[in-house]
Amino acid sequence: MIRADTEPITTDTELLCPENETYPCDTSEFRERARQLTQGAAAALDDAVSYVRDMLDDLGAFIRAHPEQALAVAVVAGFFLGRRLRRH
Repeated sequence: MIRADTEPITTDTELLCPENETYPCDTSEFRERARQLTQGAAAALDDAVSYVRDMLDDLGAFIRAHPEQALAVAVVAGFFLGRRLRRH
């Protein structure tokens, strides 16, 4: 049941064209705002992917430079993870 005294939910059109009083807004404005939002999301995703790749490259370099320490860390982490999973 819909209550008449509640505020309407903001629509995608209102989010994309907040300065426009009448909806739907001009399609060129809508397309431009959608393009900006898409490019912003793509740039953020590219940054996240680059960050993860850099971290993995650094981890690989550390493992190649210090294989004994890396193996020791893996064994200890595996031991504690195994104990944790066995308890629950």
